[in-house]
Amino acid sequence: MLPKIRIISVIAFVFIFVLAVNYFYFYGAEIKQKEEMQQQSEYDNQKIRQLERAIDVMLTKINEYNLTLSLPPVQPTVPPTVPPTEPPTEETIKKMARDMVQGRLDPFDANNVITSKDMLTYFISNFNKNRKVLNADKFKLAPNHIPIVIRVFNKPQYFKVVLDFYRQVEGIEETMIIVSHDGIFKEMFDLVESIDFCQVRQIIHPYSSQVLSNRFPGKDPQLARERKDEDNGKPRNNNVTPLKHHFWWHLNYVWDVMLPEHKGDICLLEEDHLPSYDFYRTLLATRDLRNKECPDCFALQMQEPSFNGDTHDLGICPNIGNMGLTFDRRRWEILRGAGDEYCNFDDYNWDWTLQHMKSVNKIPGKYFFTCKPRIIHIGTCGIHGRDNNNCEVTKEQIDQYKARSDELKRDNAHDWSKYKIRDFMNTNNALHFRGYESWGQMDRDHCNNQKFDI
Repeated sequence: MLPKIRIISVIAFVFIFVLAVNYFYFYGAEIKQKEEMQQQSEYDNQKIRQLERAIDVMLTKINEYNLTLSLPPVQPTVPPTVPPTEPPTEETIKKMARDMVQGRLDPFDANNVITSKDMLTYFISNFNKNRKVLNADKFKLAPNHIPIVIRVFNKPQYFKVVLDFYRQVEGIEETMIIVSHDGIFKEMFDLVESIDFCQVRQIIHPYSSQVLSNRFPGKDPQLARERKDEDNGKPRNNNVTPLKHHFWWHLNYVWDVMLPEHKGDICLLEEDHLPSYDFYRTLLATRDLRNKECPDCFALQMQEPSFNGDTHDLGICPNIGNMGLTFDRRRWEILRGAGDEYCNFDDYNWDWTLQHMKSVNKIPGKYFFTCKPRIIHIGTCGIHGRDNNNCEVTKEQIDQYKARSDELKRDNAHDWSKYKIRDFMNTNNALHFRGYESWGQMDRDHCNNQKFDI
């Protein structure tokens, strides 16, 4: 029994000894680590105190020598000298104009702004000469067709409605619409490009007041001084006076440049002249009736506001109108032969100028017209507008225009096998009309001397 107790005692002693050794080993290591950390902390604190003393010494030295720490004065920077941009050469201008016309450059892109007079001249010249005929592969011109020439300004809200009505015109696919722009307005060009019901050509009036806004025929200070020096005459209106130039230019350009072989009639309209559904068929029929019933009548008109009548009534009167004026090359030669009277008469309106020419026997004084209008003037704003703050066409107005057209359909308006001619020649024919003036010497010189090759 006793030996077993001794063995157990020995084992217990050994176990307790091992525990004691481990305890003192790890405890001693921990104490040593704490001592080393304490020494490092004291070392760090010593370095910090040394740095603080060094900073104090430096600040003391700064104060002793009265040093100031300040930034050096800012020197103004002189931008580098940029050599002046060389004006584009004539060849560069011509190339840009060709690229714009052919679609490689967008003339409405802000990066391709056309500013110089030369650029405008070359661009318009290239545009007028080289612009392709739209829809030529879809429609063929009928023999003896009447081209419809529409002068447009910048009234897209009207032009869009008018084009929608043209799309419904019977026989419109047999002819061509020629659009003459008075200015470069993107929305107007987009509307022309959207026409898909007949052949289309477009040209730009090179002397528009929008294109040449700061020089003749636009707002040129010389024009105001010139007008003031004249014995009498109203001040020149820079916005409306160029319209008479446009009318004369586009007649010469269409007849001599675009349609040199065309012997028949052309019909003159504007962007806010809305056609009835039978407009074109009636135009063809009444053209033939004019030649038959009134060969000495100067022109055919699709609307004459002074006289009314039934669907198939035709009239002969001494007044010249401004909607749907239609005449052939023979009559154009008469008008062009009296060009000096057109250019020299002191009135900025082309229609009143023609009225004057008729009154002084420069052109024939009889006109053939449809008593029931086939053209409606829908514009209420613009050059002569009454309400420039409300240029939109309402749905109610469109419905009214459609109702008028439907009435003509019910009357079988396009059938002119039966008709009646009424004589209105005894009415007042406005002899000795004085004119509304606003047409100066520079206008007369330009009108008389302009060339029509651009």
